[in-house]
Amino acid sequence: MYKKPLITVLNKIYTPTNAIYQGKGKVYTYEVPQGLTSKQRETLDKSGFELNKISTYHHDQTVNKLREIVLDKDLEKKVIHLFLRAIGKAEIRGLQSIYSYYFTRSLPAHKFSPFHQEGFKNDTEQNDSKELFNLYTGYTSYTGCSTLLLDL
Repeated sequence: MYKKPLITVLNKIYTPTNAIYQGKGKVYTYEVPQGLTSKQRETLDKSGFELNKISTYHHDQTVNKLREIVLDKDLEKKVIHLFLRAIGKAEIRGLQSIYSYYFTRSLPAHKFSPFHQEGFKNDTEQNDSKELFNLYTGYTSYTGCSTLLLDL
């Protein structure tokens, strides 16, 4: 779990105006903006949080890993608990986990079938740091098995 002071700092970093597009992998990276206070910089430094952890996900490996994760008998209970806790505390965090779990549970085993359309490829790069921040703050993603894998 991230602590509130770190979330406050990350909210100032992960903004559209601070995003730097890395064309090769079609992924955005972020830099520490000049406007952070010394206390905010210290919070970030002490946290050890890596701002731009770029990972490559391969479709078939990601699907197999997801299907393996949902075999954990306790995972469904944890996801339901998180969802109910979120509803009870009026938090938005629990929605993504329940979606990730039930989508993954119904995901059939399959291999990547290449076809020629822009945007669809076997390998995907993403900024895991930014995705985890999004998931933590309640952003719900309905695209990409790599985000589901991070969430679960």
